[in-house]
Amino acid sequence: MVTTMKRKTIIPIIILITLAICGCYEKRAISDTFSRAEQLMDTYPDSALLLLKDIESRNLVTKEGKARHALLLSQAYDKNYIDLTNDSLINIAVEYYNGKRKYKRYDMLSHYYKARVLYNGGAYTKSIISATEAERVAKEIENHFYLGLIYRCMSDIYNRAYNSVEELRYIKLAHEYFKRAGRKQHELYSLLSIGTAYVGNRENDNAFDIYNKFLEDYSKDADNRLIGICLHNYSDALVIDKQFSEAKKLLLQLKGIPEYKWDIYDFCNIAEIYNKENKRDSVLFYMDKAKECVSKYVDSVFLYRVMYEMSISCENYKSAIEYMRKMNTIQDSIAEVTLKQSVIKNHRDYMEQEAELAKKDAIHKKHKLIFLTISSVALVTILLLILLYYYEKMKPKNAEIAHTIEAIHDANNIINNQKREIETTQQQIAKVFSGQFALLDELLNTYLDHEGSNRVSAAVLKEVEKRIAGFRNQKKLDELKKVVNENMNNIADRLLQQITTINNNELILFLYLCAQFSPRVITLFMSDKLENIYNKKSRLKRKIQNSNATDKEEFLRLF
Repeated sequence: MVTTMKRKTIIPIIILITLAICGCYEKRAISDTFSRAEQLMDTYPDSALLLLKDIESRNLVTKEGKARHALLLSQAYDKNYIDLTNDSLINIAVEYYNGKRKYKRYDMLSHYYKARVLYNGGAYTKSIISATEAERVAKEIENHFYLGLIYRCMSDIYNRAYNSVEELRYIKLAHEYFKRAGRKQHELYSLLSIGTAYVGNRENDNAFDIYNKFLEDYSKDADNRLIGICLHNYSDALVIDKQFSEAKKLLLQLKGIPEYKWDIYDFCNIAEIYNKENKRDSVLFYMDKAKECVSKYVDSVFLYRVMYEMSISCENYKSAIEYMRKMNTIQDSIAEVTLKQSVIKNHRDYMEQEAELAKKDAIHKKHKLIFLTISSVALVTILLLILLYYYEKMKPKNAEIAHTIEAIHDANNIINNQKREIETTQQQIAKVFSGQFALLDELLNTYLDHEGSNRVSAAVLKEVEKRIAGFRNQKKLDELKKVVNENMNNIADRLLQQITTINNNELILFLYLCAQFSPRVITLFMSDKLENIYNKKSRLKRKIQNSNATDKEEFLRLF
């Protein structure tokens, strides 16, 4: 039964451990997939997209994992030219990474790709807001490459809003930061975009300078597709400038680049050139090709404009009027969009001003805080120095006062102790003399009782000898030792403990000294001469002086 219970306990534990190990492995595998996708993102974005699509949403259990997957997947779609228009995916990353100092790079990326998604969906005002937030973080971490991408995105937004001045400004910034980042291809693409922006801003000569410089100085660093874009932009600018022969040369040169695919503008431009040369068959052929390329309303406007000009040149005014009507209808809708989008620059300027004011306010508060902190520290320091000065100044006096108080306290203790000792000694002496040691009193009484008698001397002598003999008795000596110890804090026992060389005669002498007997009385008790008593007393004193006794000073006060 015990074995069965153990099995029931062990099996769930094993299952839990197995699940934990599998969970850790799965989490590690997903993290490795994210890292691999990031490595492939620039060079093989299609492979990165496949890796990220293979991750099942049920395996993304943490907020961080969901946010990173959403960001990388949005990035992979953008890199593969799949234009998302719904920001629900990228918002997962924006909400998680926004404002987190630990993930500043991901914070920048999430706002940048949200700007791209909003741009794809035509929400240009919201797009510029996200791009501005991405710009702020990119500047903090000094990421020049993504600053270039962000400014290129802003330039595209202003292009869609038909604000050629701001379009030119931001594509120039993009070119500068791509150059700082050492991204040559991006630098060259942005250089061509500067030329396009010059054309849109009616600065054709500047555009021609850009294109000529590109073909002369940078064509060796560019691939065929990039050269094809340059020839396309250059020929388009020449047609606008009515330089048809030069434009035709570039378009024919463009035909020889297989990596470049012609668009509606190329077909319309070559058709317009052939129309000037009165080659009707070529005009019709290329206009049919152009019609097949129409995908946006701006393409339709361009197509109708070309057909309108051709109809005018052929004096087909009825067709020209129809094309004009169609073109105006579309342009009215474009004008409406332009008016709606005109708020974008003002909103951007407002945001920049707000950011600048917030920055100045933060700096002002910081300086104010620093000033208050320094002032407080300085004030506290001054107070401490003043206190320290007076403390050091009063320190000797305080020490002297404390020493005096301590000395007075010690003196009082000594005086009180001595008083108590004297009182105790006096009481004990009085007791001794009033009791069994009142030898002198008895001798005097005996003398008075026999006053005038011839036997007085003999009687006194007999009584003295009797008392002396009693005092030499060991019992009386033990009694004397006991009395001395009781009244003098065991002084006799302490003497024997601290000076082990003390003999019995020296102890007896010490006891008589404690009882405050005079040397003459001690001679009677010890049956010795007065001179010898003094010598014994001196030897005992020297022995105590030469000893290491703890209570040496107390012993010597009896001599």
